[in-house]
Amino acid sequence: MKYFLFVFALLVVATMAYAQQEATFQITADISATPLLVVATDMAIAPLYAGQTIGFAPVGAGDGTTDVSMGGGSTGLAGSAPAVCTAATFAITGDPGARVSIEFSLPSIMLSDAGEPGAIHISYNSTSAIVDDAAAGSAAAGAGVGTYFNPLNGTNLFLDGSGAGMVELAGIFTVEPGSAPAADYTAQGIVTVSYVAN
Repeated sequence: MKYFLFVFALLVVATMAYAQQEATFQITADISATPLLVVATDMAIAPLYAGQTIGFAPVGAGDGTTDVSMGGGSTGLAGSAPAVCTAATFAITGDPGARVSIEFSLPSIMLSDAGEPGAIHISYNSTSAIVDDAAAGSAAAGAGVGTYFNPLNGTNLFLDGSGAGMVELAGIFTVEPGSAPAADYTAQGIVTVSYVAN
């Protein structure tokens, strides 16, 4: 009888050892980003004349102010600068301190709105755009401190502590000699802004 009890006790211990079970569970988290907002203002340059080339660069003031001499100067018509030379501005808001990518799809030619013959050719160089961001050391977007870049290559910028950043864009405009009649000429560009992992 002692033998039987001993065997029974072993069976109970073995059953208790296999009574535990495991289960898996999942942990989920949703990281939300503030939607990026871009407010654009148009570029303007006037007047231009046939055979003239005007290059202008933004100065990073946040208001479209430009410097004709930095962008390649002007030629033709005794080198006179246009009365209006306003850079396009892009005020960007999003998550404070976030890094964002700026990519441009830029026109290389402007055509007459009235369908007139002739064109204005547009090119870009290393002073055609400026990014005014927290990484450049400015106190706030539009503070006039920034880094120039060629907009054909795109760039990144860091939004400041309030989630703001500014990009300004200009270019070099060449009017075809003798073939561009007086008219309004326009072209359209696209700017794409997206978050980049830090």
